[in-house]
Amino acid sequence: MDTFLIAGWRPRVKAFLYDYLLIVLYISLLALLSISPPGERLAGFFTSPASADLAAFVLLVLPVLLYFALLEGGSSGATWDKRRAGVRVIRTDGGRLGYSRSLLRETVRFLPWQMAHTAVYRYAFAPDYIAWRAPALNGASLALAAYYLIDLVRRADHRPLYDRMAGSMVVTRR
Repeated sequence: MDTFLIAGWRPRVKAFLYDYLLIVLYISLLALLSISPPGERLAGFFTSPASADLAAFVLLVLPVLLYFALLEGGSSGATWDKRRAGVRVIRTDGGRLGYSRSLLRETVRFLPWQMAHTAVYRYAFAPDYIAWRAPALNGASLALAAYYLIDLVRRADHRPLYDRMAGSMVVTRR
């Protein structure tokens, strides 16, 4: 039987930075595709706040969220980058996280990102949108992301809200 230690915030940040490199590569690929002839057909999806938000979710947030959910919910409990950083995600009882818990974890974890996209598209496409809503949504996304970071650093178990909601924890092998 494997013995694990709860991963501190440093290995988790290291894993995040590796993961973020993959996300940046994916975003760069999307940007290159968007300026190519096939990508120009997508321009029609970015004509209103609602359609732009939906397109950003389907093209960007959802694939990234599913990448994390499927790999962390699988038998390895880790994305390629988490394995590289020496951490993995498991249930609090030590078992495999599973796909439903992993999907919940990632949905809550990426919620601030989606909220920020929604706010940005309101700023960009609807400057006359009810003045307080977009800034309030943007502020809420930043506050939630800050709350996750504070939990990660300050809690003894280094489990942000999304880990507590999913019954998960990030561990290193002892």
